[in-house]
Amino acid sequence: MLVLGALALSSRGPSDGFPLSATALLFAALLLSLLIHEGGHAGAVLWFGGNARIRLHAFGGETANDLKLSAPRQFLLTAAGPLAGFAAMGVSYALMRRLIMTGHLVAAPMDFLGAMIRINFFWSAVNLLPVIPMDGGRLLAIILMPRFGVRGLKFVYGVGVVLGGALALYGFASGQLLTAATFGLFAANGVNAWRALARRTPQDDDPALQAEVQEAETLANAGRDEEAKTRLIALRARAGRGRLYEVSTELLGRVQARNGARAEAVELLTSVEPQLVYSSRITLLSLLAESGAHARALAVGRALFPQKTDPYVAYVCACACMGLDDRDGALGWLKTALRCGLKDAPKYLRDPAFAPLRSAPDFDDLERRARGA
Repeated sequence: MLVLGALALSSRGPSDGFPLSATALLFAALLLSLLIHEGGHAGAVLWFGGNARIRLHAFGGETANDLKLSAPRQFLLTAAGPLAGFAAMGVSYALMRRLIMTGHLVAAPMDFLGAMIRINFFWSAVNLLPVIPMDGGRLLAIILMPRFGVRGLKFVYGVGVVLGGALALYGFASGQLLTAATFGLFAANGVNAWRALARRTPQDDDPALQAEVQEAETLANAGRDEEAKTRLIALRARAGRGRLYEVSTELLGRVQARNGARAEAVELLTSVEPQLVYSSRITLLSLLAESGAHARALAVGRALFPQKTDPYVAYVCACACMGLDDRDGALGWLKTALRCGLKDAPKYLRDPAFAPLRSAPDFDDLERRARGA
């Protein structure tokens, strides 16, 4: 919603200014239009017998539901938002025309209705662009997915990347930087989604294989590692490649790490590293540090740390720096670990790996800070 508000304000001319009354009316119209749009989705959900939950966020809103609908009904539910917006535009236009015809040309109602017409036309039209996550992208996916499957979804994301990139360039060239940033973000997300879909295989859509992966994960979570290992090895062989292969490889790597097969675990996790979830990346980081692969551990830690600013990751990076004889780097990572709230910091600072740092004044300061924390 903040982004939409900024876009609305940026549409005002330089001479218009931002008077309090006009700005308040603009944001009131924006909020009402947003609720009408999401209300259209929610109304369709209720019509089809589901429960709707509306959530507002920076880019507008989202209506969640618990329904499993056929493609035609899903199409109607998705289209209901833009249709509600066009209906609101029509009602606002009719009311404005009525005020004009009766001579009730009061500034505030006229400004509000004018904003409702502009916002609902603009937002409904833009929302129908075939760019995911907009409704137009979802509608195109609903049309193509039943017939073309993953290929259809790849086409939708491809269209979204091209169109989103073009609109981002247009926004940049015309000085509409927020528009450029918004559509640039949509295009970037589309590229990532297209890459993920490019890895999919027909085996990924096999319900039997999907169920087997879930059963193997359940066995692994229950500590039945030998059974899980046998299942996962067979699953990797059957999948060959694709997302189910990657998930099976990741699970097998974690099982092997838990059972002390560190070299094999590192090999498995490294082979699918770009697709690993955060906890598996932590496992890989720890395994690399323990095996003495300091440069590799530091590279993984540097990529991992910005995701959650995890103090443990910073501590492991400090250990890796010591393994590479980079004392300044180790001190920097230790300071970062303490700043991010490293638990049991005095114990970690007593690690023998940091013995060469004990004579440094900065290390004394770190120990005092750790004791104080």
